[in-house]
Amino acid sequence: MHCISTAILLLWVCESIIVSDSQTAEEGVIDCTVGCACCKNQRCGPIGYFPEGNCYDGCIDGYRSARCYQKCTYNCTKCAADINTCTECFNGYFPGPSSDCTAKCLPGCETCTSNTACTKCKDEYYNANGFTDCRYRYCPKNCVCQQSLCISCKTGYYDISASCSGICRGNCVTCSSRDTCDVCKDGYFNGHQFDIINRPLLTNCTLECRDNCERCSSYNTCLQCKTGRYGPTCQEECSIGCEKNECLIDTGNCNCSPNFSGDKCDQCQIGKHGNLCEKQCSLGCKANVCHKESGECLDGCIVDTIIGKTCNECSTGMYGAFCNKTCPSGCKDGKCERDTGECSLGCIHNFNGIRCEHCIDGKYGESCGLDCPDNCATNICVRDSGDCLQCMRNYSGHKCEDCEQGLYGSTCSDTCPSQCLNDTCSRTVGTCTHGCIENYSGDRCCVQNINCVHCLSNTKCKKCISGYYNELCDELCPHNCVDSCDIETGSCHSCKNNFYGLFCNLSCSSICIDNVCNQGNGKCTRGCNGTADDPVCPQRSDSPEETESVIIIAAVLGSILAVSVVVNIAFVGRVLIKKIHTSRRKPVVQKAEEAFYENTGIAGNYAIEMAGNNETNGNDGTVTEQASLSVCISKKSEYEDIRNVQDSEHEYGHIAPAATN
Repeated sequence: MHCISTAILLLWVCESIIVSDSQTAEEGVIDCTVGCACCKNQRCGPIGYFPEGNCYDGCIDGYRSARCYQKCTYNCTKCAADINTCTECFNGYFPGPSSDCTAKCLPGCETCTSNTACTKCKDEYYNANGFTDCRYRYCPKNCVCQQSLCISCKTGYYDISASCSGICRGNCVTCSSRDTCDVCKDGYFNGHQFDIINRPLLTNCTLECRDNCERCSSYNTCLQCKTGRYGPTCQEECSIGCEKNECLIDTGNCNCSPNFSGDKCDQCQIGKHGNLCEKQCSLGCKANVCHKESGECLDGCIVDTIIGKTCNECSTGMYGAFCNKTCPSGCKDGKCERDTGECSLGCIHNFNGIRCEHCIDGKYGESCGLDCPDNCATNICVRDSGDCLQCMRNYSGHKCEDCEQGLYGSTCSDTCPSQCLNDTCSRTVGTCTHGCIENYSGDRCCVQNINCVHCLSNTKCKKCISGYYNELCDELCPHNCVDSCDIETGSCHSCKNNFYGLFCNLSCSSICIDNVCNQGNGKCTRGCNGTADDPVCPQRSDSPEETESVIIIAAVLGSILAVSVVVNIAFVGRVLIKKIHTSRRKPVVQKAEEAFYENTGIAGNYAIEMAGNNETNGNDGTVTEQASLSVCISKKSEYEDIRNVQDSEHEYGHIAPAATN
């Protein structure tokens, strides 16, 4: 009785574990709150009584409520009233006394209503002889049956008489008994160990094939080698050129990978060499044939300019695939790389670039001997023309000799006046090249009117057109000015007749001849009509004829005085030259010359005094002129007497008598 109770307890524990596992497997798999996950056909919506909506086609198995959020207990597929009362169960379970689908059907049942009544049997089971518990099986588990009759065992089993309940050994595929294998698994065979006939014959597939053999019939007879091997015992390696590293087991022949050739794919195709035939034979090899390992040309090179064992070098000064191109002239020693023509040893002076085809920065020209323009950015220009590739900031033009539009100055850093037409101006002075925009004037378009001629700055004028003044040329000159006026003050440069004063706003006196008077003081310029006592009249009322005569006499006296000075200078110069060229001058001559200079000075002073007296005393101009001429003639005679003494002494050498005189 105790044993029965223990058995029942164990069965209950096991069932609880199974049910718990089943429940755990079902829980957490579906989140019914996401979309319509627990609704049939996943159709749901707001239509219906419940605020969360309804599943239109009902719930999937195991769930209930309007939106199928509630999961039925344990193994229920339907629980209409509440989650703990099942009306239908998953296959293999029935409601049982608690209506919770925890009761399991019998092993042969697919569905049941109790532990004695199966409603459907599993495929291998059936009811017979009045039993409804699916206790009968059509074919034993390990049998291959024919109409429920076991005719053979499944692989790995034996003993038909016992429903193939016998299990073959691990290395057997099929067996007829525990110790007799009919077919071995790959890597094992039946026979004598190492094919030694004297050793026991084993039939239980315990003997292993050789290491490189995957399937064999004996130790020395391999039926299938591992990948990459061939031969009766898989002792040979397939060629590295075999496709997928597979070859025939008896010959080693195979399909070739790219670049390989030969029955065993152990040779390279023509033009290839290397362990994997991945390298190209030199194009210089005759017939494009080279040694597989070394790559050396077997038949020599195709042309004389190609040299070397592998025909991959050019003779000096040549390059190219066929060494038929000449290295660039800028290469040092004429050497360059065969493939690219790049200079091997660098460039000659002033050349640059991998092929020495460029000039160094700052140079251009055929021999790179000319300097690039100053304003080239990064000091780089086109070799042929010297044009800058790019200008420094603010510069433009092919050689960056101009300023960018809108700029001027020696460094192109000054801004052209904003009113210049086309925003262009002279680089040197900033004057607008194409004129001004509408209603601006001046060479820099500095004022917003048409009255400026020359600008002082971009906003001020320094010369207005006639009739205007100030820095904007927007004020009119006084009405009585002749032509223009001072640009800063507006004062007139000259006045119209009958006006005087700084701004020509005062009238000349009516007694002024021709209504003309001095602009500064208003005095009559051409004399007065009537009385001479008026302050506007000159101190002397000489007639115009007398005034003109005085002017003529003064001019004549000035001319005579000028001639006298020139004559004196000429005589002095002649004496000095004479003194320089005469190496043996006598003292008497020197004294005579000094006397001349003194007399000449007196004569000069006398002439000046005479002129001064004439101006002060108002003597007649004719008398002054005659007096001056007399002085000049007298002194000239004295000078000629002295020169006669000098000539006589030089001619006769009588110095003493001259000194006595």
